[in-house]
Amino acid sequence: MSNTIITLLKIVLQGDIHIEEIAKYINLDLNSIDRNIHLLNEYLKEKGLKQVIRHHNIYSLEYSTGEIKDFFSQLDILSSKERRDIFAIRFLIYGYINLEKERQRIGVSRTTAIKDFKIVKEELEEKGILLESKNSKGIFLIEDDNEEIRKILCEKILKLYLERDFLSVQRKELFDELNIVNEEYYMELYKDIIEKIDGQSSVFSFYSICSMGVVEKWKGDNISYDSFTIGIEKDKFIEIEKYLNDYSDKISENFRKFLATVFYKVKYYRTYDVVKSKMFDTFYKEIRKTFAIQDDISEKLYENLKVYFVRGLVKKKYGFFSVRKTPTSKNMNIIIKKVSRILKMLEIEMIYSDEVGVAECLIDFFLEEELQNKLSIMAFVKDYSIDYVKKILKSFLQCHPNLEITVEPYLYYKFKNKVELKKYEFILSDTEILTTLNFKRLEMFSIGELELLLEEYVLEKRVENLSTL
Repeated sequence: MSNTIITLLKIVLQGDIHIEEIAKYINLDLNSIDRNIHLLNEYLKEKGLKQVIRHHNIYSLEYSTGEIKDFFSQLDILSSKERRDIFAIRFLIYGYINLEKERQRIGVSRTTAIKDFKIVKEELEEKGILLESKNSKGIFLIEDDNEEIRKILCEKILKLYLERDFLSVQRKELFDELNIVNEEYYMELYKDIIEKIDGQSSVFSFYSICSMGVVEKWKGDNISYDSFTIGIEKDKFIEIEKYLNDYSDKISENFRKFLATVFYKVKYYRTYDVVKSKMFDTFYKEIRKTFAIQDDISEKLYENLKVYFVRGLVKKKYGFFSVRKTPTSKNMNIIIKKVSRILKMLEIEMIYSDEVGVAECLIDFFLEEELQNKLSIMAFVKDYSIDYVKKILKSFLQCHPNLEITVEPYLYYKFKNKVELKKYEFILSDTEILTTLNFKRLEMFSIGELELLLEEYVLEKRVENLSTL
């Protein structure tokens, strides 16, 4: 079973998904996707498991979480990157590695193991981590522990946490061997601090805490985390650090400093990758130019967009796989394509799901910008449903107070002249199609449908503007 087929399996597990959507996540043409799905089904059939179903180019596969864990825990396939991560984690945790014993454990040839570990050695030496060989005893770290070693371990263990439902035999064995922390305790701590700082929780921030907690358990509490605080505003950091004093009986002073850096980044959306580079600023400059966004109104967009941008980089960096289906809105897909082209031009890699997220952030901004001014809407409804519609619109206006909505029976439309109708940005009806250019049809008046309609109205205007730029 190849890694390509495993990736396909992870995709179809997300729910009913069209073959063209699958192509956005994997570097295969449509025929190759179909061929690999066939190979996947042969494997699943051989194991006595349910197979992927295809209906009108839509693939689906249903399993419970428990079944998925059991299935992946029986797979014995590892990519070269996964083998190197196993070598690196065990080497850095224990301070040495016997490559012969390790390669037997994961079932690869001596040549493959030597080739993989050579890459590990080069990557570590680039970070200033030095190694030495001791005859037949194995390969040893010259310095057993430092901040850089812990940083690398944290990142590699984090990958295991993020994919814990999709771990193959060898990776699950490693995870079970290392995971000696009390996750429930860390979850209580995490929830408490997130609430106090009014931060947004995420699997990345929580599992980064668990990952470094694992490192602390194995390596001890004698290493500071000063390098993690580089670029952090001291006053804000100290304020967050104070919230962790209640946990001083179970967490060392050094580890509390690391935790404070995590919660600081959660609250202020900071990552070292983005801080060190101008990647986001370059991306944002292209976004402003492409969508003709003015400086004086774009400060909030800058901050919000950075959140989605950082999230996309982090998910790509750690290989966190998630699938978001292609939106049905033609206008939204035009915005997404524009965002994708900018990312590609700047050689910034994100999975499709996060490209959609960036586009949705832009759309929220467009909607908010449009609603800075009064927007006049006329709604024509069936006579018997006016009271109901008024109640719906009253709730809708609580979310969008700048809207002005007039409700009348459909019969009254017959007596409105064209000049009068042009006063309204758009006209709604759940009864019949109206002969007016600014007409929008609803199946029924509901908050959800009104939100979508308002979004489409804003997108239409933006797409029209794009064509004139």
